Amino acid sequence: MVLTARQRASVANIMNDPRRSADWEFPWDDNHCDKMKGGGPPLKVTEEAWPRSVAVPLRRAGRRTNMQHPTWLTPSEIETHRGVILPNTAPVEVVAHGRPTHLYNVGQVEGLPEEMYRHHWEIHPVNTEHRNPTIDSFVSTLNVTIHHRVEAPPKGSRAAYLLHERAIRLPPFEMFYTSTDYYLSLAHELTHWAADHPALVDPTPDPEDKWWELVAEFGAVFICADWAVRGAQPTAAPADYIEYWRTQEGFNDAEILHAAETAAPLATWVCRISPEWRTSGDKTRGHPTQGDQSSRSATPPLDLPASAPHAATLEAAASARAFVNDVEALGKMDPRKEPDAWERRATHLLESARQIDLSIPAVEAAIEAVVAIATPLDATPVTAATWITNFQERTMRILAMKELVRSANKRTTATTPTRSITS
Repeated sequence: MVLTARQRASVANIMNDPRRSADWEFPWDDNHCDKMKGGGPPLKVTEEAWPRSVAVPLRRAGRRTNMQHPTWLTPSEIETHRGVILPNTAPVEVVAHGRPTHLYNVGQVEGLPEEMYRHHWEIHPVNTEHRNPTIDSFVSTLNVTIHHRVEAPPKGSRAAYLLHERAIRLPPFEMFYTSTDYYLSLAHELTHWAADHPALVDPTPDPEDKWWELVAEFGAVFICADWAVRGAQPTAAPADYIEYWRTQEGFNDAEILHAAETAAPLATWVCRISPEWRTSGDKTRGHPTQGDQSSRSATPPLDLPASAPHAATLEAAASARAFVNDVEALGKMDPRKEPDAWERRATHLLESARQIDLSIPAVEAAIEAVVAIATPLDATPVTAATWITNFQERTMRILAMKELVRSANKRTTATTPTRSITS
């Protein structure tokens, strides 16, 4: 796919950035993530840290029972906040303020104010910037699951595309150094997700081929440019990441440029495939943020529908994408070599076209997304309605011509004189 002028400029700046270094580092606080086991450093109800003499036994108990929250309360504090200690839970006995004290983790108590159940990274974030509600709403409409976790996996990075689950794993937003770091990482994994679609990449990527890391990073830059993420194009981070893999694997400039060209249609697909994502005037529709963490927003939340896309909606969108692929397969058939098979398939697809409901935004978006893959970025996008109309008119003209040829052949056969043999 031909790169746009803006994409070419980004690629050139990244490849020629004099600041780039092969010493790429995680864009999140990886060491801080390791401290989150057992809920993280123990905190008082005031969100202050417990002194070391108290924190050590609390931390030990939290790790032993895999506590998910850092806050520990005394029985009197639980009573003050109208909490109820769960049955069969044992407190940790410590010496606080010079006297023995029993402490309970908020995970052992129900009925407390919701903010007391926050994770450590939400209470004391590394990243104090705010999420982008518009991007989060868009991403939540994509048919991909996103897990926000701090646990270190047995193998691989905390940020990864999980091939067999078709899901993305990321550290929580608050563990990244900046919001730009988070959205670049998210877009990187979304590019891996897009590359896992057979219709987009042929052959299917080898997950062990590190060249796809270059593709994913260029995809992240292109997607973040489309999202208008502040400071994301280009920054030292993508340049460092690409230089890291260039050094590790010995990729040359031609391979790096090929990675950028491969990333372009994947980025386009990610930004256009989203079900139910539509704009009308200045009002944007979407869904709440995915994940298992809360969002801090610099602006008031958008007026968004509360429900995720219905299964029927996603099924209709999937059928629409399959329809486009079938139409493209029909276009590769030769009506002269396979006349009967072509005609049967064409007739079937015309019937399918009449049943497509373009009033469903997900269906319209799905068709436009698949069509956009084969359309240069600089070209005017084709609407779903126009594309279907063009298909119907073109196919009916061919069928009509074939019918005229058949009729002419029948007339010719009927009027051709024959000789009779008489004795």
